Amino acid sequence: MNLQQMVQLVGRDPRYIPDYITHHDPRVLAAMMRVDRKEFLPEGISEEAYVVDDFLMENVDFLFRGAGWELIDGNRQQKPYTSEEIETAMGLGLMISTLKTTAQVPVREIAYHLRTPSIGYNQTCSDPSMVATMCTLLELQPGNKVLEIGTGCGYHAAVTAEVVGPEGTVYSVERIPQLAEFARGNLRRHFGEDHGKERVVVIHGDGSCGLPDKTLFDRIYFTAGVDPQRFDAQVFCKQLRSEGILLFPEAEGSLIIMYKNSVDAMEEYGRRGRVRFVPLMEGRAEL
Repeated sequence: MNLQQMVQLVGRDPRYIPDYITHHDPRVLAAMMRVDRKEFLPEGISEEAYVVDDFLMENVDFLFRGAGWELIDGNRQQKPYTSEEIETAMGLGLMISTLKTTAQVPVREIAYHLRTPSIGYNQTCSDPSMVATMCTLLELQPGNKVLEIGTGCGYHAAVTAEVVGPEGTVYSVERIPQLAEFARGNLRRHFGEDHGKERVVVIHGDGSCGLPDKTLFDRIYFTAGVDPQRFDAQVFCKQLRSEGILLFPEAEGSLIIMYKNSVDAMEEYGRRGRVRFVPLMEGRAEL
């Protein structure tokens, strides 16, 4: 599977479009087409993967249609298909399930699969479908000033920066120094020299309480899961502009959306889906 196929899968397959959104923001999908995920993954790391994933992905459009779904004007709608079409699709799926085996595969070789490959240091690169969902929920706008907690390899930050454009800025905080440096290198290669302006500013530090010296932000989001018993969203109220959006996942729970209301308080807008993220760690790791 290649980059274009990955983005098409995220944008078209109902398995990767959560029920709580009708479709992923087309601007986000366009941004993902400009960010080569493979270039953000480390060399020298392998993990177990199905060796027939490419065969499965090459046939996903057929399976998608055979399951009785199509996208109409960006929305999922069910369409009747003949029993022969559905039976053929189910047969292909059964054949794939019996053929698949696993092997240790370099993570760069599965860069375009919808999974969370390891990037070392017990961290992972977010699934592209989750990146698309979170960017859509944030309602990113050109020129936004955004804070990301948890840089990782820099892939999510790069997609966000592509959406907010050269007039916007993404600040990203990473507690693991080796990952912060790795992400800086990835982002420099991706964006190059942009008239002396950094599209993404990577900071090695503890992001669990935000980045108060760089406020105010239009959007703040976490790429690591919080402990709902300890996390205080009001800490971020003073770091957001009025009507700014805060988005964070629970380590095992929901994606939670909050916004800063007219009386300068954080108000919950909604809880979405069931998610599992690597847990948010406090403190600043050292070499």
